Amino acid sequence: MSHTDIVKSFSKAFFGKDIATINSIVAENYWFKGPMMEINSREELVGFIQDIPMEGEEVQADYIEQGDKVVKVYTCDFSAPPVGRQELCEIFTITDGKIAGNQLFYDTAKWLQ
Repeated sequence: MSHTDIVKSFSKAFFGKDIATINSIVAENYWFKGPMMEINSREELVGFIQDIPMEGEEVQADYIEQGDKVVKVYTCDFSAPPVGRQELCEIFTITDGKIAGNQLFYDTAKWLQ
């Protein structure tokens, strides 16, 4: 499985709240950094996914893979807070076939309304 395929699996599992897949492709010491929050373990990630009130789907995504990094630039349509279309960019780090961590970038204005 390529690093891009791992990221695609992660995205599908995240939006589908597929915890078994998350546990199989995310490192135990996973980290996440975004403009509004941080996560510091796979366990915290699982708790976040289970409790997240947000609902949405990806409508478009482009990937660039180089070395242990995958950059994903994508668009999501959200149907539960916030509602509407959002452009996002993530940089994933893959180590030993698992997602070690990722950093998310987006305009937070829609989330702060």
